[in-house]
Amino acid sequence: MNTEVESCSPEAVVYSIRVDVGEYEEIPFQFSYRMDGSGTCKDLEYGDEEIAFSWEPSILDGLDPEKRDEVLHDHATEIFWDEINDQLDEDRVLREADYGSESLSFESGSEEELERVVRLVLYAFPSIWDGSREEVGVTINAATENQSACVDDYCELMEDGEISDATKDTLRELIDLGLQWNWPVGFHLEYNDGASGRASGYCESPSTVDYTIQKPSFHELAEARQELVQILTEHGTAAEAKQLLLRGD
Repeated sequence: MNTEVESCSPEAVVYSIRVDVGEYEEIPFQFSYRMDGSGTCKDLEYGDEEIAFSWEPSILDGLDPEKRDEVLHDHATEIFWDEINDQLDEDRVLREADYGSESLSFESGSEEELERVVRLVLYAFPSIWDGSREEVGVTINAATENQSACVDDYCELMEDGEISDATKDTLRELIDLGLQWNWPVGFHLEYNDGASGRASGYCESPSTVDYTIQKPSFHELAEARQELVQILTEHGTAAEAKQLLLRGD
C-alpha cells in the first residue's frame, strides 16, 4: 500500500492511492487527495468519470509516509462506503448484506397460519379434488423491496392445466386476502452473468415458502368454506371473500 505523490507547489500536492473494495472480489478504485481539501475517486474497472469528495488535510499533519498511507487508505475506504458507492448506480459494489438470504421471515402472522389459509382456500373448491389428484403444491413468493408477497406464477397450482384459469384467479385472490395479515419477507440475489460483485451483475429473487396440500376428506371439504369465511371475517376481509366464493367452483 503506497501512495503516489505529485508535487508542484505545496498547495498543489496530490496523493494518489488505490483501494480494493468488495466483500468477495477485489474491485479497484483510485483516490486522489489534494491539499486544498478536494479529492476525486475513479472506478478503475468501469468508471470514465471521477467522483468528487472533500476531506480535511489536517488528518495528515505530522505523519511520516508510512502512517500517511495508512490513514489515507482508511479514509478512502470509509468515504467510499459512506458516500461514493451509492453514487455508482448499477455499478454499485455489493456488500455481504446486499446479497440477502434464501431464508424467509414473517413481518406479521406465521408460516403455519398462512398454510391454514392456503389449505382452506383449496378445500373450498371441491372440483380441484375430483379424479386422481392427491395433492397440490403452492409456492408463495415473499415480499421484497420491489414487489409484494404473492402466489408464484410458476408453482404447481398455477401451471396445472386441468384447473381453469378462472378458478386459479379466484384461488390467487383468496390467498392474497390471507397475505394481508400473514406477510412473508425475504430475498436473495442471483448472478445474471454481469459484472461480478456489482449491482448490475445480479437480479433480485424473492425467497419462497412452499406448501404441499394433501387431498381433503369429505368432512374437510364440507366445512372448508365456512371455516375460511370465519377466519377472513376475523381479519376484516369477509365481504371480499364472500364475493370471490360466489364465483363458484
